Amino acid sequence: MIVCLCTLFLTSVFGQRRSNQFKASDLAKMPIVYIDLIEKSYPRSYLDRVSNSSITIVNRTFHERTLRPMYFSGVVPLDQIKHITIISKKRKWQTNLIGGAIGGAAGYFLGRQFRPDRIRQANIELIDQPPSNGFIEPILGGILGVGLGVVIGDLFTPVHIDNVNSNPRQAVRTLREHSPKKKKRR
Repeated sequence: MIVCLCTLFLTSVFGQRRSNQFKASDLAKMPIVYIDLIEKSYPRSYLDRVSNSSITIVNRTFHERTLRPMYFSGVVPLDQIKHITIISKKRKWQTNLIGGAIGGAAGYFLGRQFRPDRIRQANIELIDQPPSNGFIEPILGGILGVGLGVVIGDLFTPVHIDNVNSNPRQAVRTLREHSPKKKKRR
């Protein structure tokens, strides 16, 4: 019992010292990770460092009395991890941009199919006035396509790494691709 209390006290003191090293601007550069261990799972955390045998994550919590954010880092060995999901801000921008561009182009060309012609007058009327050249339908189709493309692109943002404990080399390679780049100290 005494060993458990000493360990709890030392980890809380160590965590308080480490909490002063992280700021909200530092977390904005780190990818979000969700970790499922063999025995438990971590909530939303931030990936700080990757080594060949472990990863360092940062968790955010709030002080009980002051309600100011506090940041704690911890090391998780790779042999205890079953599944990791990574959400990188860079990848999110890329997938949303690609999805929006493809969806916008598809929506624009689909909207052109509904332009009014002389034979049929199927179009969108604004204030009881039919558009004279039929440019409203392609623009609305493009806008709707961009929105739908961004939503679909957001579905492809997370990177899932399964069976980390049985294949750590593959996991380390994927984690390093998405981990924040550290500046080298001189």
